[in-house]
Amino acid sequence: MKKNALLVFACLLLAAATQLTSCKKEDKTATTKKDIVGTWTSESAYGKQVTDGVTDFELTVPLVDQMEFTFRADGTVTAINRTETPVETVNSTYTISGNMIISTTTTGGVTETDTTEYEITAADKLIIKDNSTYVDNGKNVEENNHITFKRK
Repeated sequence: MKKNALLVFACLLLAAATQLTSCKKEDKTATTKKDIVGTWTSESAYGKQVTDGVTDFELTVPLVDQMEFTFRADGTVTAINRTETPVETVNSTYTISGNMIISTTTTGGVTETDTTEYEITAADKLIIKDNSTYVDNGKNVEENNHITFKRK
């Protein structure tokens, strides 16, 4: 079970740093593009997995300054992932639609577009969310993961 938790967090970190993926979920908290402009550095990552109503794991790990996003007013974003060796830097474009960031990345001639749910709190924190529900071997699984960033 501990191995599964580490695997989930490794996947979460990779997704947030390179692809910004998430399933769609309605949220009443919508911000504008100007609200997200700036540099954000990671503080912590949270993950929880529940299978058929039973919590498999729930944990929060420190992630201080290991990831960084710089959103610019011109619609470009740079993601830096310091958890990788060598440090990984990805440049993308983005748009905001409600509480969703839609990012487009082109690498080696391949273009990927991903959608991620986010929230900016009153405490000036950016929360990138990756939540999903699926069936695995006939069991209902819910995964709730997020990474919290602070404005630099």
